[in-house]
Amino acid sequence: MKILLLFMISFSHFLYADEETLESDVNDTFYLGGAFVTWNYDESGEVYSPISFEGIFDYELFNPLEISLRLGMGFGDAENEDVSNRTVGVDLYKLLYFKPYLSFEDARLYALFGYADYDISSNTKAQASGVSYGIGADYNLFDVSKLFIEWRTMPDNGAFELSSISIGLTLPY
Repeated sequence: MKILLLFMISFSHFLYADEETLESDVNDTFYLGGAFVTWNYDESGEVYSPISFEGIFDYELFNPLEISLRLGMGFGDAENEDVSNRTVGVDLYKLLYFKPYLSFEDARLYALFGYADYDISSNTKAQASGVSYGIGADYNLFDVSKLFIEWRTMPDNGAFELSSISIGLTLPY
């Protein structure tokens, strides 16, 4: 009973908050969006640049920390001049990041640190999971969306290095 009472008291500020305060509390914590991503994939001296699109869900735990979930699906790079005509593609990837940030008026600079899992189609099917990190910056557009650019590196599987640059947009939900 005491736990239930404490739980109800913790949400009591919503009972007396005006509508504008309540909406800003809710709208400023969830962000949905998407990004266009280009990858840099080095294998056996060859450089490939497959692209992908990803969906983004950001949740602000507290100021200045967000949790970011990204799910992506990629397309291949067939512009290889090698006689074998290999193509390389990023199949499916899942990313979960902690995203601490520094705010500067309408812009933010942030770090990405978390877990990544991905599959790559090439002459040998490659997959890896583990620590992923990166940096990014976003800009608040008219208080209704955030435009961002990021650089990330993915877990190393020993045979190649994989990194990406992404450009995207998130909207408060």
